[in-house]
Amino acid sequence: MRNLDSYTPRLLNIMRAKGGVPGTKIRPILDTLNQRDSIERRRDAVIRSLIEYLGESGVELFLDCQEADRHENTHHILKVLVLHAATDEDPVDVSIIIEGNEVLTKCDNTAKACTLLMGLLYALNLEYPAKLKYTFEVFQKLFLELDGIKLSSKVQSPYPQLSPTPNSALPPTQPYPQLSPTPNSALPPTQPYLQLSPTPTQPYPYQPDSQEGQ
Repeated sequence: MRNLDSYTPRLLNIMRAKGGVPGTKIRPILDTLNQRDSIERRRDAVIRSLIEYLGESGVELFLDCQEADRHENTHHILKVLVLHAATDEDPVDVSIIIEGNEVLTKCDNTAKACTLLMGLLYALNLEYPAKLKYTFEVFQKLFLELDGIKLSSKVQSPYPQLSPTPNSALPPTQPYPQLSPTPNSALPPTQPYLQLSPTPTQPYPYQPDSQEGQ
């Protein structure tokens, strides 16, 4: 997801500080990163921890099972199926189940599967699962930045800690001011970004071939 990696360091700090019942569910998930860390494992841990942080349950979205049991676990209405080999903790395949059908396979990892699932829900005009409404709100409004103007109170609570710092040189409403022409630019308004191009070399004067005209 587009913003997942940029939010990850702050999300990890928020998750590790969580107490109560959600905290007891989050800590074992994050402890797996101490044993073996990778970008795919980190994304997976953040998403699974976020679900618990929001008071929802990861088993409502993810189903981990052995590869040999694949066809016995496709009867769900909506699920991300994470298949493991008997000798490896990393998934050998990740697929998406919708209404009892394995509609997408070989999604590589859970984060990519969640992104593809969001696209499927939009394309098929399906509602978010009621038991995961806050999780999918985060996917939509924070990670994908779709209709993120109004957040529910549950999602709003960690949001200030994820926002850019007040001293950020690039305010959210003007993320790329360095690309805009300076007020005193001599360039005409129809060519506002020519100063970003390499300095043009002087054209060579035309020198007619010595054989021309002979």
